[in-house]
Amino acid sequence: MLALEEDYLKRFPNENRVKIRELKGEQFLKHSRMEQQRYHSDLIHQLGVPKNRLVLLDELGKEFSTEELTTFLTNQSESGTDRLIFAIGGPCGWSTELKEEASLLFSLSKMTFPYQLARVILIEQLYRCFTIQKNLPYHR
Repeated sequence: MLALEEDYLKRFPNENRVKIRELKGEQFLKHSRMEQQRYHSDLIHQLGVPKNRLVLLDELGKEFSTEELTTFLTNQSESGTDRLIFAIGGPCGWSTELKEEASLLFSLSKMTFPYQLARVILIEQLYRCFTIQKNLPYHR
């Protein structure tokens, strides 16, 4: 899966680069749901992510078609948002407080995926949106 992720990441030009930052939280898996959510929320806050740029992947979030996601990304860019932070949570999801702070709750599917697979799917979709925006032949 890592090779596929790296392949998609290499396809983005420098000005549209996608960066991955993995925040480890495995040591909290033995803790309660609330403690895990609080820990992950604290990690996001420590990054200093502006609320208008935070997109949380959440099973109850809004589902988009690829074209709708492209429109969302285009609108964000046109409104002056130069960078979005997409965050994939742990198995217990996000705290209610962090969900309320985020600019968008986004769902890849009604299904649940391990974070590694969700990350590859997200990167591929971001690349697909990029190719649509640039009228490149990848999408279809």
